[in-house]
Amino acid sequence: MGSAWDHRSAVLLRAGARIANARGIPGTLGCFALTLDEEKPVMLTSEHVLFGAGAREQEPVWLPEVEPIRVARTRHGRRGTVRHASNDVYVDCATAELELANDSRFIPESAAPAVSAGDTVHKVGASTGTTRGTISDAYYSETVSIGGRNVRTSGQILVRSENPAQPFNAAGDSGAALRNEDGAVVGLLWGVSASGDALACPIAPVLWLLNIRLARIVSSGPN
Repeated sequence: MGSAWDHRSAVLLRAGARIANARGIPGTLGCFALTLDEEKPVMLTSEHVLFGAGAREQEPVWLPEVEPIRVARTRHGRRGTVRHASNDVYVDCATAELELANDSRFIPESAAPAVSAGDTVHKVGASTGTTRGTISDAYYSETVSIGGRNVRTSGQILVRSENPAQPFNAAGDSGAALRNEDGAVVGLLWGVSASGDALACPIAPVLWLLNIRLARIVSSGPN
């Protein structure tokens, strides 16, 4: 298998890339972030992607190319309801610490303000690529089946695809960052509603819970 960092990693490690945990569970690299305590660079995605099928902390995360490339190690995550800003919000989020070249550099960036119904959003996912849609509900609740259990998912962002013939997201897109028209991250995609629309947890409780701030990579490995 590939090394922790090589030239291909520098090219392929980007928001929207396909990733897989140590047990082979696939998903999407949503975006990058920095830990607030040590300024360590991490990738942000869904908890069920990094820890699915019994994966644990400090296990490898791969870019599953023809020859898989190890690019990170799982850090921690959370899937469930949390109390944030006096609201119950369901989150599905996790980070993995990146294994990068020494000259890799990140610049912090701000998350978007709270979204509203009618806002236009887009995402880049590993399965369906770039899709665009409209927020139909900025604080949506639905009971969904997760792991054989009925779970109430409160405070979600519900997104309807702008193209009725194309879903906004599909299997393998979990973890993709939901972005507004300016490109700022507003949420993290994790599933599909009973109506077939996309479900995303808002970004504010994710950042608070994981103790991170968003960042973008400005240099990455050898030229």
